[in-house]
Amino acid sequence: MFNECLAADGGLNLSKYEHPSDICVDGMILNYASYFCMDEPRLNRLVDHFLYEQKPDGGYSWDRETQVSDPHTTICVLEGIGQYCRSGGRHRLEDLEVCQTRAVEYLLSNGLFIDSPDKRFRKLAYPFRYCYDLLRILEYFTINTIPFDTRMEPVVAWLQSKQRKDGLWYLEHEHKGNVHFVMEKVGEPSRFITVKVLTILNHFELLSERIDD
Repeated sequence: MFNECLAADGGLNLSKYEHPSDICVDGMILNYASYFCMDEPRLNRLVDHFLYEQKPDGGYSWDRETQVSDPHTTICVLEGIGQYCRSGGRHRLEDLEVCQTRAVEYLLSNGLFIDSPDKRFRKLAYPFRYCYDLLRILEYFTINTIPFDTRMEPVVAWLQSKQRKDGLWYLEHEHKGNVHFVMEKVGEPSRFITVKVLTILNHFELLSERIDD
């Protein structure tokens, strides 16, 4: 993939046409590549690419021309950087720490987009694909041990409120895209989402009393 798709800007162009790489896709590639092939030396070029492309507000956007970030691209880049660091990446770690802090602050300063007009942000979905939502950002905080911030409280409360009477969390939305098979159905209990939520709440030590019952 790197041999065929590496672009001049350090990102990857997976299409058949000549154009700049997509930062959102680059973030997902760094995530997967860091997990499966951490010894690939060209990952360092991706790291440099993200450090260069960060927007003034701290986040990221697929649009190279805008100065305003979007949460979809930002979460994909954050997950990529997080996996790179957890897998033992050592290239420009201090810069990556600053980069992560700025990107997290971009999301927190926007209330983690809990009041966004995009209702998908407040629906439980999995797989995430490229889409941002509240469950996904809380899982990112958990996996990467981001310290608790009081601005997370409304989102954690929202997540707790999603628990049904049977003690489980349900699949509420499915992002469009091809699948090899259907794992779970919308409107039914979700094993994937439930275990994610329990891990998140346990991390923040905010497990609901209903779970203990």
